[in-house]
Amino acid sequence: MASNKLKTIGLMCNYEPGKDPRETNTLNQLVRAIGISRVLNDFGTKLFIFSPRYVNLYSGEAPGFYIEDNEFQTVDQCIIPTINADFIGRGRFGVNGMKDHKEFINWTKQTGRYTYVPSEIIDISNSKSNAYNLIAEFDRDFQPFTELFDNSRLQLEKFLDINDTVFIKPSGGSGGSGIIRLKKENSKYVLDDYSDKQKKNYLLNNLEQVLDTIGDLDSEHIIQVGINTSRCDGACFDIRVIMVNDGDRFNFISQARVGAKNYDISNTSMGGKDMILEEVLSKVYGDESDDLINKIKRKSFELIEFLDNRYPGQIMEIAFDIMIDENLNLKLAETNGRPGILFYVPKGLFSGTPEEMIIYNQYVLPHVTYMANFLQTKLELLD
Repeated sequence: MASNKLKTIGLMCNYEPGKDPRETNTLNQLVRAIGISRVLNDFGTKLFIFSPRYVNLYSGEAPGFYIEDNEFQTVDQCIIPTINADFIGRGRFGVNGMKDHKEFINWTKQTGRYTYVPSEIIDISNSKSNAYNLIAEFDRDFQPFTELFDNSRLQLEKFLDINDTVFIKPSGGSGGSGIIRLKKENSKYVLDDYSDKQKKNYLLNNLEQVLDTIGDLDSEHIIQVGINTSRCDGACFDIRVIMVNDGDRFNFISQARVGAKNYDISNTSMGGKDMILEEVLSKVYGDESDDLINKIKRKSFELIEFLDNRYPGQIMEIAFDIMIDENLNLKLAETNGRPGILFYVPKGLFSGTPEEMIIYNQYVLPHVTYMANFLQTKLELLD
């Protein structure tokens, strides 16, 4: 049984004892874990990967695996380290699994262990309403007007008076699923329902029909004023910025996410694709693209400074989904406290094609290196 807590860092993911990690984790999770493990090895630190679902809260042990010599090496039990990274998204376990996750987080606090992302940051990610209210303290004009959706005609009328397009979204992260786009066209209403990786389109005569089509939602949703933006080859796009803490300072990583044809959301799970930010902005805005990139960087660093002051030393990474309106103003559509790796490569996990490795070295390697350095810094502060 492994027991050297001070030279081991934990990583929480979707591990299932007896199963190959490839069966229970996304490519994004595994690429992240492999990259962090490689960097930590240079410090002489091991990365123990486990699921909070299988932690024995009495002994402080759990089954899991290490990554050694480009292989997954499972162990029956290991003592949970003092420093842990939490890459489990809300809902990936189901109701019982999330109960296990919450109990584990409470247990880490009681036993002097630390998790990154802390629960305070998870609350931002899991509630778009909470995130909106917090960031309004930084700059209310930076976000499109947002409220908790109350499923009323009065609220729909209020938002459609501001803009002829509104979005209704699950308050927690959904990868684009469950988003509703409503647009008023003359005396009719066009409703697009993005669910199950497809779009359903409805042409409705009045707001009563709109509310009947939306129905009773089974979770908290927000309603948000739409943003009139430029398009890239006819498709909507947004900018995913990830601010990553390397233990010393925050670093800026970015990409553009371009939606599928005739879609008004850019999530890759809904057919969107990841693209290099500079190339997209140059195509759309020409000579103004450099100024826009600088503007995005400046705003992102200002926002992370605000958040870091609120939660000092707690934020390992956080993502901002930014859009550019028709007047070239930046608008923050969403905040994500558990962002994925940009450009999910290499698809071979431990190695990739020359083309994949170019993207890996430019985007993925810096990201995992920053995170590993952050975790290692937290570990060394325990000495």
